[in-house]
Amino acid sequence: MKFISLIFISVLITSCGPLDLEKEYNKGLRLYKIEEYEKAIKSFDLIIEQTDTFYDCFLYRGFSYRELNLTELASIDFSKLMNSQDSVYQKLGYVNRGGTNYDVKDYKFALYDYKKALEYEDSNEIIMNMVSHMYFATGDKDSGCYYYKKSLQFGKTDFSSEITQYCDSTTTILSK
Repeated sequence: MKFISLIFISVLITSCGPLDLEKEYNKGLRLYKIEEYEKAIKSFDLIIEQTDTFYDCFLYRGFSYRELNLTELASIDFSKLMNSQDSVYQKLGYVNRGGTNYDVKDYKFALYDYKKALEYEDSNEIIMNMVSHMYFATGDKDSGCYYYKKSLQFGKTDFSSEITQYCDSTTTILSK
């Protein structure tokens, strides 16, 4: 009986080896893509317990939280991306936290985040689009038109008819 117990313990110990971070990440990503958000969060949690520098886990856990309308948790994860030394993750942190703030109608904070994201990529018409929308949401239509017209220099984006009609009928100077 002692021998069988030792074999069982040995098998148990070897099966609980170190977590394969890449394998677990791919599992979490697969779960996220099939909209199993709670399960995806659990996979990303396991990785984050091991390391706080696997920034894609914070990104996709944040996306999962956002899909579950857990905006405060999503915002925390997106904020962690800003701790990265990689400017791409920093920009993604601001853009996605901005989106989360937009979800809860905190337009001033969303505007702050989107403008910070523009510091990383000042010719991104999609981020300019969001800045324009946030200015309109906060009542500053002139600034909104400035970013609307500036974004058109870099590409066509999805603007509401209110913004296009208002901005196309006014003369906004592109010198902010």
